Amino acid sequence: MHIAEPELQFGDGRNHIDPRVGLTDYGPPDFETPEAPKSVRLGILGHRQDVASCREWITDALSGLPQRGSQFRNLFRAFPACDEYGPLRCDYSVVESLVHPIPRKDITSALNLAEPEATIQLTRLFADHLRAMSESASADVVVCVKPSAMAAPPDNGRSRGEPRPPEFHDLLKAKAMGASTHTQVVTETLWTGKKTAKRGSTSPAQDAATRAWNLFPALYYKAGGTPWRLPRSTTELMTCFVGISFYETLGRDSLHTSVAQVFNERGDGVVVRGGPAKISKQGRQPFLDEDAAHDLLVAALQRYRDTHLTSPARVVVHKTSRFRPEEVAGFRTAADEQSISVTDMVWIQRGSTYRLFRSGDHPPLRGTALETGTDELTVYTRGMVPWYGTYPGMYVPSPIALRMEHVETSPAELGAEVLALTKMNWNNSSLDGREPITTHTARRVGTILRHLTEHDPVQSRYSYFM
Repeated sequence: MHIAEPELQFGDGRNHIDPRVGLTDYGPPDFETPEAPKSVRLGILGHRQDVASCREWITDALSGLPQRGSQFRNLFRAFPACDEYGPLRCDYSVVESLVHPIPRKDITSALNLAEPEATIQLTRLFADHLRAMSESASADVVVCVKPSAMAAPPDNGRSRGEPRPPEFHDLLKAKAMGASTHTQVVTETLWTGKKTAKRGSTSPAQDAATRAWNLFPALYYKAGGTPWRLPRSTTELMTCFVGISFYETLGRDSLHTSVAQVFNERGDGVVVRGGPAKISKQGRQPFLDEDAAHDLLVAALQRYRDTHLTSPARVVVHKTSRFRPEEVAGFRTAADEQSISVTDMVWIQRGSTYRLFRSGDHPPLRGTALETGTDELTVYTRGMVPWYGTYPGMYVPSPIALRMEHVETSPAELGAEVLALTKMNWNNSSLDGREPITTHTARRVGTILRHLTEHDPVQSRYSYFM
């Protein structure tokens, strides 16, 4: 089967499949509400040279950036100037008092350390300055520029089973959690347009306009706005989507669960940190016992009510590993206690054992799906996009697999839902995300929570993690 490209909702209740077109033509869905940000105050933090380069690029981008070439006009769109008539319908400004260069000697001193101490010291340095900035002035978002002299940690030399060195982004997000300041981590790729590989070589990155399309909606969201959302007809059930993934604590002595809950209309996510998980003897897969599964879903549904002031009629649980009987029992009990009418549990696998091929040079269309049984659906979330007129990826796309463990909704409907949720990543304005936002955010949250103890403060809104 082929699942049609899902639409998104923008201003004035207007829909479109492409976030960039929808924002340009209609603006965000909330821009006329009192809660929508009318201006976004930005701070910049980092090495003096990096701060200057980043500020210059942001200033240029706010005046608009041209389209790359004349081919594939829907894929490479110009970025309009940002003002009250721009794509986000608000003003962005870099606040002079919040442009904060870190002394070169402090950054050099940290960079001279061996890993992982260099990353630890650098993120501590940035977190200290963030706290000082939050005390002196107010920024909606502080753009933190990863030092350009900081090389990507190589994977070679790491023994099997040895934990990966901490990533600058993840460790900074963890250390800044108590500062209650929204941050946006960027690298020199933002203004150079070049990616630095682990061995020091460079390769072209996205064009400047595309980089701007990916940055400014994320800043709008972190300032309290909703760039786009999933449309819902009055006949559809109010649905709460819950993504469940597992992460290993730094001491490697236990597992915890991380949950990213994506609300139905807004698409806004909140984080619920769960209890310890267990490891199955066969397959070494993490899982929850019945009580832990029950408590986790109850906490997620409570967060939903806190935001919407009502309970959903349906809950969809997306999990990154197979559902065990005790998990199903715990989730079902929690749903029954909360009077949930419909409960769907879907195991989302990043890969599938199946591949589909088309005649000619193009890969399968995005949205191509193969139902291999009543309980499994293979879906191409990446592939040829007719709206773009091309396949925008570099490598042969591979599908994801949906295992319908315990569902009350048809596979076709669940597949369409997953395809729509791949478009809800506000860090990426392209319409062909690979993974639904539920499991994508759950995994991302886990890489940050692993750096925090159970006693450390944790922000509930996903905007603090992205």
